[in-house]
Amino acid sequence: KFVYFFFFFRNKKKKFIGFADDYFEGNTKHIFFSLKNKYECFWISRFDHTLEILKKKNIPSFNYFTILLKFIKVDCWISSNSDRIPSLIKTINISTDHGIPIKAFTGLKKIKHIETLNDYFHLLPGNQTYDFYRKFYKINKSKLFITGYARNDYLFKSSKREKNLFYEKLKLNKNYKTVMYAPTWSHDHKNQLKKGLFPIGWGDEIIILEDLIKYLKSKKTNLIIRLHKYHDVIWNKKYQKIINNYNNVVKMSSASHPNSIYFLKYTDILITDYSSIYNDFLILKKPI
Repeated sequence: KFVYFFFFFRNKKKKFIGFADDYFEGNTKHIFFSLKNKYECFWISRFDHTLEILKKKNIPSFNYFTILLKFIKVDCWISSNSDRIPSLIKTINISTDHGIPIKAFTGLKKIKHIETLNDYFHLLPGNQTYDFYRKFYKINKSKLFITGYARNDYLFKSSKREKNLFYEKLKLNKNYKTVMYAPTWSHDHKNQLKKGLFPIGWGDEIIILEDLIKYLKSKKTNLIIRLHKYHDVIWNKKYQKIINNYNNVVKMSSASHPNSIYFLKYTDILITDYSSIYNDFLILKKPI
């Protein structure tokens, strides 16, 4: 009944905008907050956890698999992923890009991806990404807009109180420098366990992990281990047992805490591989 009432008895004088992402975070979230007071806005997610968060915030939200959504006409859909929009009715689609999609789309996958990308208007962080979309993905320039990433504004909104609260919540020493270790996943959908915590060939991962923690502790440095949500499956009791012995390290799941910007803001050095997280961190001009 609520779904029916919301879609058919809403304020018809306002533009109707749908936001579709699994998590309430990133560019999509920040754009939502900038538009919700002016337009009629709602959120779609496949995850009950996200819907519960939105319900607590009194934000109109619906499960992605609600059949009625396939036939709802909105003025615009905004999403960071092309496969998150449930509606079958054609309208304006805007991609906020949750990361720079350079790492995953090549070969035959690239060709299929280009067809999808050309159905969207894209909000891009800068000239380099614009050139890549034009030359590599062959996207029509009328679909591309250099806007910066909405989520990155938050990198420059800091306070001493927030910083103290950040370290207090993570139970880390606020007077230490902080290193964040944030590798991406293997991109092997058939075998999520293919990629380990550290690169293959480095040796015993338990020994490496403890050596790293000990070394950073000797340098009065915190360590935040933050894995990609698909990479989280490799974390086990052996790893957890090691970090439980030290007070300068914490493992934060990106599935339960999807807002990476909050962590990047208070990170002094980022250790990563080909994760697009480095694009946000580059803005801060800190070591990677």
